[in-house]
Amino acid sequence: MTQERKAAARVTCMAAEKEYTAEKRIIVIGGGAAGLVAAIGAGETLENSRQAADHGDTVGAPAGSVSVQSFYENPAVLVLDAGRKPGAKIYATGNGRCNLTNFVQNETCYYTDGDTDPYLFMQRFGSDALREFFLRMGVRLHDRNGYVYPATDQAGTIVQALLHRLRQLKIPVLSDTRVTKLEQLPDGGFAMTAADGRNFRAERVILAAGGRVSKAFACDGSGYEMARQLGHSLIAQVPALCSLTSPLEDINLMAGVRAEGSLTLTIDGQSIRTETGEIQLTDYGVSGIPAFQVSRIAGRALKAGRKVSAILNFLPEFSDAAFEAYRKRKLESLSGEDCVLDILAGAVNDRIAAFLYQRHHLIAEKKLKKLGSAAEIAALAGELLSECRRLVIPIDGTNGYDKAQVTAGGIPLDEVDPDTMESKITPGLYLAGEILDVDGICGGYNLTFAMCTGYEAGCAAAKKN
Repeated sequence: MTQERKAAARVTCMAAEKEYTAEKRIIVIGGGAAGLVAAIGAGETLENSRQAADHGDTVGAPAGSVSVQSFYENPAVLVLDAGRKPGAKIYATGNGRCNLTNFVQNETCYYTDGDTDPYLFMQRFGSDALREFFLRMGVRLHDRNGYVYPATDQAGTIVQALLHRLRQLKIPVLSDTRVTKLEQLPDGGFAMTAADGRNFRAERVILAAGGRVSKAFACDGSGYEMARQLGHSLIAQVPALCSLTSPLEDINLMAGVRAEGSLTLTIDGQSIRTETGEIQLTDYGVSGIPAFQVSRIAGRALKAGRKVSAILNFLPEFSDAAFEAYRKRKLESLSGEDCVLDILAGAVNDRIAAFLYQRHHLIAEKKLKKLGSAAEIAALAGELLSECRRLVIPIDGTNGYDKAQVTAGGIPLDEVDPDTMESKITPGLYLAGEILDVDGICGGYNLTFAMCTGYEAGCAAAKKN
């Protein structure tokens, strides 16, 4: 017997001797959006096969040494969730209202670091199918300018619907079960070990353990390491959908400001992307949806040692020509008897004005005539007004994983079959959700990707012979 065969025999013997808490056809690692929907997809597929078998139709019935009927007497699917309650992160989405998908779907909605189109992974079960999925479970939905929410405006509605469907399918969820080790056995199955020493075995595994964001939701990035140990490569991760931090010492003067505007991200002086919406200024930097939308780009650039800035425009309604006309009227209205604070009065929030005055070493109550000639006053006032449209804020970081909504980076898409979500590296392993190198912009896109890929993975895992 060769050394390789002897080693394989020893492993097989050890696997046979190991006591398993549960042995299942399919085990889902992760009780978030992707994992719960994956389990439902698997359960529904097996249920459909069982019904077909009951009617004498064996087409599509899962193969194996155990009948489909017995799988439903002893459930074939199990979810292992590291958190205390499944779906914990869902409760926090959409400010507790759960923006679960969006009617707008195009190439600008998702980021990936590779060349594979994320939409290839949602061809069979996409946004439309996801809405139908929840409607079938009795969840009423409403459309708010393209953003889809449960009609109750409560994230708990979505979690309750998913858990109810799992109960109908007799699929248990084991909470407080953090998988620390995942290995493939010589027979092609998988063995899992939990942090408390319990062991599990499955013919197939759906890895939907999430990313690195917020340990409060039991998302610690452990899924990446499990995938790596099974042969997958990893694209470096950075926080996404989070605030931007700035080294400016006096930025706290603008803390608390919420203003409609646009944010243009620049890298090494080049404009990369512009986002509009409500800009929120904090004592550490820039927040709000415009900042969230560009945070993954900023994080990548900063990690590469590049210079990053955010250019804020607080007068977004003006075209260049309209702004010049406004500035001209504003300058004509000023006189030497006016004070510095009159320059930006009515143009921007007082805190933004105070920040700009301090930046130019100006005293707000000082008379304009004490600043110099009429031409000098006009030049200064014009510069201040222009900065309201182009306020450059240097960026030195993002707000970290604990404050981020999603992780950018992860398992490259070209290592996963888009039709089945099965690993191209490790047969029998399926991957879904945030663990993949896809992150969406704000607007329900990350939940959409998680649940759609989860359902695809579950269905495919249940169909595999």
